[in-house]
Amino acid sequence: MLGYVIIGIIFLAGISLCVRLNRNNLKQVDHVELDLGQVIDMEQINEMCDMFWEDVRCDQDEDNDLKENEIDCNKPMRVEQKIAFIREKVIQLNKISKELEQVFPEKSFKLDGIIVGNIVEIMASYTYGMSLYRQSEKTHDGISNGKEVQVKGTQSNGRILIHEMPEHLLVEYLNTEVGEIEEIYNGPGEFIWKYTTPISATQNSITVSKLVELNQLVDESDKLKTILPIKQYQLSMTNKNHSVPKKTESQAGKTTATGYTNKNNQTNKGCLHKPGTHPNQTAYLLHCNECGHEYEANGCDISIRRCPNCQC
Repeated sequence: MLGYVIIGIIFLAGISLCVRLNRNNLKQVDHVELDLGQVIDMEQINEMCDMFWEDVRCDQDEDNDLKENEIDCNKPMRVEQKIAFIREKVIQLNKISKELEQVFPEKSFKLDGIIVGNIVEIMASYTYGMSLYRQSEKTHDGISNGKEVQVKGTQSNGRILIHEMPEHLLVEYLNTEVGEIEEIYNGPGEFIWKYTTPISATQNSITVSKLVELNQLVDESDKLKTILPIKQYQLSMTNKNHSVPKKTESQAGKTTATGYTNKNNQTNKGCLHKPGTHPNQTAYLLHCNECGHEYEANGCDISIRRCPNCQC
């Protein structure tokens, strides 16, 4: 139906153009009689044509506006474009992650590891005016106002792992819903180091709640100054990415049931429907509510498993 309407409008537009071109040779043109014997008033034709071309111009203006707002990754970007770009991509990644988990609930597609760490480092560099080091530098991730800085990112209320005491420590919560970071801790590494707990020969850990508490005690002169505004992380905020409250075994039910959380705060995310590493055992996906790490475990071990990442 729409195609017939468009063809009709183009046909009428052609008639209007021909009449306008020959208007000087006609003493009076009140109407045009078609071969089909239909009489059409010229004012109606001109009005319809004007409306048609106005719609075309509006569509072209909208297309031009969209092109102006698009960011071309192959061209140099301004700082504000880069910030807007990474925020948009974080939101998109979060959406993709949720869609994948919805279609494939037996697997986890949570954003974590290197990609989250790098995203947080980039956002922190613009927020605090920090120059980043190359990937995988030991202890520190960048420098700001002469201070070497280690940046840690998290999406939970659990624990932060620290390998060595940094000169200055930034801990940021990545809010994937809005594509922004929120400040958990901004202060000297030495100040928090005595509150950390050794969990191995090379790793110490500290809870997010303790970092929030200590951040309030850091003198403003010891904090990195911000170039861009940043929210302070609130422990009371509710977010699906935050850690699950610890449950007791009696509250959770059977160990192989999805949602069961053992005494070490490790939650069963569901059966993987494949053989485990022990005879006659099935593999399950466990989630550490302290550090966010996910790993496989035999069904018989769920009640006693500890996180292989943070040893909680």
